[in-house]
Order: sequence, then C-alpha cells, then structure tokens
Amino acid sequence: MSTFKITLRDGTEYQLADGDVGSKFSIICPDKQTFYSVWESMTNENLSEVTVTVDGTAMTIMRYLILDGTQAVLSTTGTIMGLFYFHGAEYTPVTPEDQEDAEYIQAAKILLGEEV
Repeated sequence: MSTFKITLRDGTEYQLADGDVGSKFSIICPDKQTFYSVWESMTNENLSEVTVTVDGTAMTIMRYLILDGTQAVLSTTGTIMGLFYFHGAEYTPVTPEDQEDAEYIQAAKILLGEEV
C-alpha cells in the first residue's frame, strides 16, 4: 500500500490515513493534544503551499488552501482520526523532470556549501 504524506510550507510533514487529498486531509493522531497541534499548524501561511508525496516522490503541489473546518473522530483504540476540510486550492502536478531539476539544484547547493 502506498504512503501518502503532505508537507506544509514550513516543512512540517504529516502522513495521511488515505490518498484522498481533494478537499480534505485525514490524519491519524495518537491523542487529543496531537490533534490540536496538527490543527494549529494549519495556518494560512502553512497552507499557502502544500506538497503531496506518494512513497517519497512529490506528486502535486497545492497552493492557497483555505481551512473550512475540522472533525475529530475517536476510535475504540483511543486514537483520533483528524479530518481537515479545505477549499480554494490550485493544483500543480509535479513531473519527473521537475523532480530531477530539484535534485540537481539540491546537489549544486551541497557542492557550494549552502546546504548539508
């Protein structure tokens, strides 16, 4: 099964419970505090650019998301399924060429000592 993740603008990453990233993100939280922490990270700034990766490969960049609402569903095991609903996204697919360009840019920065 594929692993879907989102990366917010500030670099915060969350693993998604499913691959549905159209108008919501489903994130399993071990407890209420984690759910609140995830919710607090969903700021306008962080949602201005969200990268969706599948098995470590960037697939889509979503821009200008607006948080419409949240829902917390408690499971019998005590975990919380956090549902975060959005609208207003612009979707930009990431092509293999984009990924290759990003790898070359990162390699150049490492060679120049700008990044470790």
